Amino acid sequence: MQKAQQTGDQESEQKTQPVSLQHRHFIARRRDGDHVGKKIQRQIDRYRTETLDQSLNTSLDITVRPSDQARPLSDLSGKQIGWSIYYFEHWLYQKPMAVQVGVDDEVTILHLGRYVPVTDYLRCLPQVTNTTFENGDSSRKHELQWQWWKTNSKIFPFEKLPSEVRDRIFGFTFGAVIEPYPTHRARRGAGTMFKREKHVINLLLLNKELGNAASKILFLYKTFYVAHLPIANRLLRNFSQGSNLRHLELALSHNGFLKLFGWKFGDVHTFTASRFVGALHTMELHRLAIDIAPPSLTTESPWFDGVCQKIVAGWILEAAWPWVRGHPVEVTGYVKSFQKQAFEARAVAERQQIENWKVCGRELGLGEGTMQEYYEELDEEEGGVSLDGAGGGKPNGSLAVDVPSYPPNCYCLPLCTVGTWDADA
Repeated sequence: MQKAQQTGDQESEQKTQPVSLQHRHFIARRRDGDHVGKKIQRQIDRYRTETLDQSLNTSLDITVRPSDQARPLSDLSGKQIGWSIYYFEHWLYQKPMAVQVGVDDEVTILHLGRYVPVTDYLRCLPQVTNTTFENGDSSRKHELQWQWWKTNSKIFPFEKLPSEVRDRIFGFTFGAVIEPYPTHRARRGAGTMFKREKHVINLLLLNKELGNAASKILFLYKTFYVAHLPIANRLLRNFSQGSNLRHLELALSHNGFLKLFGWKFGDVHTFTASRFVGALHTMELHRLAIDIAPPSLTTESPWFDGVCQKIVAGWILEAAWPWVRGHPVEVTGYVKSFQKQAFEARAVAERQQIENWKVCGRELGLGEGTMQEYYEELDEEEGGVSLDGAGGGKPNGSLAVDVPSYPPNCYCLPLCTVGTWDADA
């Protein structure tokens, strides 16, 4: 756009001339159509979004408005396009800057005795990093970084990164533990619901290629912490995910564990095992944790209100055994030390038996056997696993205890309560 030149030197002389109130109102009315001022502001905003450091530099928190002492600038046709002086307003100061517009519509400002591009002036400003970013928590830093990317509209070539780098990014994004969560606050992703930030789960939904790559990292290297029976059933139901899962921690209630694995309360009542629990036989887990919930006088089922924790923990472990045998199992939570040691020792012995079975298979030329094949052979040898998880009788060294009545009262010393719990007693 062409314009008639009005130099900053002339304007500097006019700065001392009085400006009428009518002129001030005229400036305010024309501010919305201020081509020059908007162009300067766009240059400042564009410069701020070039790098993250510049976006965090509080010295660049500058807004532009016409000076009350300014005179109109017009193009050759006489149309007003802006003002001769603008205030660069920062929260610490207000600095008048004389402006000049060239025939090529380039806007320059007077700095150190000569007219320079706006960006040349901005480069001279000190770097004062936003203290919220320096001292804030990680979520606040992420928010500022996200605002920068959203503002500059740049596209990061993520798919061009080496696969090893992308896998590392996926790993940091998901965190160490994934907790599926059955509430409206959860975000749906990859067939289950995660208690995670929305942008994290959206990573799985970008496209099929990235979704598969991210899911691989998610299931191979992250621990799935499951605290609700419906979520456990949903996770086990999806065999395509379960077959890739390597780290699983079950932290269900007493009621949830026995409904998942199945248990027979003498001749009184039977919990039928979940129809999805058999998926554990298809998994090649590197770690399976069974986290026993603390004792409580009020539970989700009257079968477990105020019961003896030692007895119920024994039931849970015996109910779990037909489904988890062969996996590297760790028992945590409110369980007696002797129960934990006995169960984990039994799991180690079973693992050794599996290794011997695999060695025999390789020597016979049958290849590397899978956990599913191992369980199929067990079914043939032992007659399978009943739906209530109690078929075939109790194994040697059973941790389950028969009780005369249900629910079983606690006669332990000290009693099985959270306040008096002693794992070694």
